[in-house]
Amino acid sequence: MLVPKSYADKHHISVGDIIRIKFTAPVLNNKAVDMKVLNIFQSVLESFILQYPGLHGELWRLVAEEESEPHPYD
Repeated sequence: MLVPKSYADKHHISVGDIIRIKFTAPVLNNKAVDMKVLNIFQSVLESFILQYPGLHGELWRLVAEEESEPHPYD
């Protein structure tokens, strides 16, 4: 997963960290996955970029949303 620098700085995220991503689309049934941060990049958008095996190498962009409650990994 690639994480925007502004988000990484705000949440003290570093390359190699594992972060939890929750998919909120109804079709994904609010599933959550733990993903490893591969790189941090400069961006004006508050979004993650991840590549999921099996999607033919397509890059999918996920919009980061703040959770209302702290995550137990924090």
